Amino acid sequence: MPEVNIQTAPIKTKDHIQLLATPEYLEYHPLQATSCWVDLNLTAPTYEGKDNTRAPVDLVAVIDRSISMSGEKIELVKDTLQFVLTQLTAKDRLCLIVYDDSVNLIFDLTNVTEDNKSDLSCKINSVHTRGSTNLCGGLLKGMQVILSRTDDKADVASVLLLTDGLANQGISTTGGILKAMKDPFQLKKRKRRMRKLKKRKKRIIIPSIQGQVIKKKRKKKRKKKRKKKRKITNIDLTEEFTGTVYTFGYGSDHNATMLKDISQAANGVYFFIDTNEKIPESFADCLGGLLSTVGQNISLKVELSNGATITEFIAKKTPTFNANKTSAEVALGDLQSEEQRDVLMELQLPVCSDLGADGGILNYASITLSYFNVMSSVMETVKSDLPVPRTNTGKPKTSNPLIDKQKNRILTMKALEDAKKKADEGKYEEGRDLLLVCKNKIANSITREEVMVKGMIDDIDDMYDGMIDAGKYKSYGKSRVINALQSHIQQRSNFQAAPGKIMSYETKCKAGMKKKKK
Repeated sequence: MPEVNIQTAPIKTKDHIQLLATPEYLEYHPLQATSCWVDLNLTAPTYEGKDNTRAPVDLVAVIDRSISMSGEKIELVKDTLQFVLTQLTAKDRLCLIVYDDSVNLIFDLTNVTEDNKSDLSCKINSVHTRGSTNLCGGLLKGMQVILSRTDDKADVASVLLLTDGLANQGISTTGGILKAMKDPFQLKKRKRRMRKLKKRKKRIIIPSIQGQVIKKKRKKKRKKKRKKKRKITNIDLTEEFTGTVYTFGYGSDHNATMLKDISQAANGVYFFIDTNEKIPESFADCLGGLLSTVGQNISLKVELSNGATITEFIAKKTPTFNANKTSAEVALGDLQSEEQRDVLMELQLPVCSDLGADGGILNYASITLSYFNVMSSVMETVKSDLPVPRTNTGKPKTSNPLIDKQKNRILTMKALEDAKKKADEGKYEEGRDLLLVCKNKIANSITREEVMVKGMIDDIDDMYDGMIDAGKYKSYGKSRVINALQSHIQQRSNFQAAPGKIMSYETKCKAGMKKKKK
């Protein structure tokens, strides 16, 4: 029988996301029911780096200026914002919001033209520290700015939230903030207040002795008119927040879990900044990604055929299935230049005796990828199939490197999660043992020499050092493990590795932006 190529050919167009479906092995016995791991890989095109070809961006920087940010921190933040100004062009817009006990809009979304840069620069330099940390107020104000846009909306819009401490003013719990993010203008609360007000305004009617109806006068007179609240105009109040939120936590005093959950709720990532020197690098990493966004609102749908069913489906977000697990659909957020997203899927394949002793190739899935192409500003669809050889030629049963690499990623995620649970219970040695077992498995895998896999091993070593004792875990280890876990789930860089260490998922655009900042 001739050699069978089991990889579906990817779509090879320059400005489109490529879709590749790959089974784990070269063949599967036709007369045996069997499980089959499949990798569904999405690869973003490479952004060429020309400002006239990239999409415009709307950035809202929300800066913690509480007293703990005094000194070098706030100066580095201002210096970094000045760098952001140099990288944006006239088609981009920047907004600056600062928060302490209260929230202040320093300047609204403004096109970064050559004429405006000097004024914006002066306003950035005017920021000074004071007060406490109304983190939720600052975040909601940033989201409101994105939602309030009317004309000339940029397709790429993001809130960059920076803090070095704990939320201690306004809504301060993670659950409360996440709930507030679903209604940034707090419209539901306003409606409840209006309903209560209307009830109070209702006239109370009581019957008189003569059977007539009289009105009971209230003892206290209300003010004739209340000051009218500013109306929110030109906003679709049913519109969901479609921008992203990136969070940056400095030092050891911030709530890493809260910042991770905030970013995850809005399709962003959390950056852990352990030293002041990494503030500019983290910003540059984020900015390099945002300025090279190529696809948004990505959705992947898998429809199985020929009796196959789904037994496991591993993606960055929870998928939806039909009743008999023969189809699945999952949202995958956005893709930046060169980035990849992988969905690892385990199928159960039935016996296919109809193919005969020699077997053949069966297509087990129709895969549809839909997304908004930021470069061309149109919705696009990419389709692919999943041909699987149901043969028995005695070929070596060697795992496909693409799937082995993704299994290593899943193994790393599981180890980080389990080790964190142990460390949270004070069982640091048990957590370190789990990381060591994972490292040894990955180090013996067939993809151990690949850059991404080496980055996983470096991350595990870093976590291992961060769980030496309670002091190390509190000051560094906990934030770092949350940071690394999200990075591997999202397949996106969000940490500045130490010299000589590999940072997984870093793209050329991000590396180039960090080089500019240096």
